[in-house]
Amino acid sequence: MVLSNATLVWRGVWQGRTARVLVLDRFVLDAEVKLVYWYALRRGADITLERRLFRAICPEPDVAVLLAVAPETNSARRADEWQLHDFRDFRRLYTAAADELGAVVVDGERPPEVVAREVAEVVWSRLP
Repeated sequence: MVLSNATLVWRGVWQGRTARVLVLDRFVLDAEVKLVYWYALRRGADITLERRLFRAICPEPDVAVLLAVAPETNSARRADEWQLHDFRDFRRLYTAAADELGAVVVDGERPPEVVAREVAEVVWSRLP
């Protein structure tokens, strides 16, 4: 799982290697949460080594943004896919991963134009 996720991340980076600015949705943060959710949370496995390996082989983004919404909001949008308790787990995992990986958390519950403006400001202010 670690190598397949890292391969997907690097594929996106490689395909956009000539771009001045490369925006990737579902990047390292999502892969990290997926790894923790499926293996540590759901199966109770110790994935300390796998998480270290994943972080070591993945590219580090210049800027990472997490659009955060309440578990109830996600549940209302995707009730056919997950239970509310799953969305609560995801919220906790994403918040922890964002903190560990240095992602900026943006409140996605606000009007789209407000969220878009904040994301743009965060990204442009942190690019090298």
